[in-house]
Amino acid sequence: MERKLELAMRLVREGGMMAKEMIRHAAIQADKGRGDLVTEADVCVEKYILDALITAFPEHGIFSEECGGRNTDAEYVWVLDPIDGTKHYVKGSPIYSVSLGLTKAGESILGVVYLPETDQLYAAHRGTGVTLNGRPMRCSIESRLDRSLVCMEIPSRHASETVQRASLLKMDALIRSSQRVRIVGISSIGLCWCASGIFDVYVNLGSAWQPHDVAAAKVIVTEAGGRFLQNGQRLVAGPAGLCEQVESAVGVIG
Repeated sequence: MERKLELAMRLVREGGMMAKEMIRHAAIQADKGRGDLVTEADVCVEKYILDALITAFPEHGIFSEECGGRNTDAEYVWVLDPIDGTKHYVKGSPIYSVSLGLTKAGESILGVVYLPETDQLYAAHRGTGVTLNGRPMRCSIESRLDRSLVCMEIPSRHASETVQRASLLKMDALIRSSQRVRIVGISSIGLCWCASGIFDVYVNLGSAWQPHDVAAAKVIVTEAGGRFLQNGQRLVAGPAGLCEQVESAVGVIG
């Protein structure tokens, strides 16, 4: 597992540097619909990382945002989002990441997320904790929701009216129950910032995230001492006590 983690960290950092060099001039190659863009950088970073993984571990499967899956019934499957936050990226925003996870029999066991513009490298594999640029880190020690800074994600305008109305009611309840609510709009980053205590708890009310958005960050949060609770597209992650208080106040999962 150490070899897998070291390779993942190197590839994600190198892929992130490629993305950083191409920012602002990476041509948009496609619009997948609903505002989901594909740039030249997405494709280049994806190919670079996947080629290296396939060479190193030819028996492993892969699942990536742009090229889809290959050998996904293998015991080990790498899950890649070459640029999480492409809509930010094409605007020149520094808030985007390269996210690479590894699953074993469908369970997340390794995760690496890199933010190129801030040089933040989050890395974890199951049972050994999590590091930020090589230093151990943990979730927030805050115990009260009314003193907590919450990272929240909400459905887009493409969600059904029923889903939108329900999420707005839950958002209102969360705003009234916490110290502040902030929307980042990128699942991998919001979850990693929760794992490092930048946010006290993470709440996703149904942002239409995909497996490649959270595969790496899931193990990062849990190895940082947090919980990762899911019901369909809705997520709550962070310290157990705060997750329970979010559920009591808002009922995200229930």
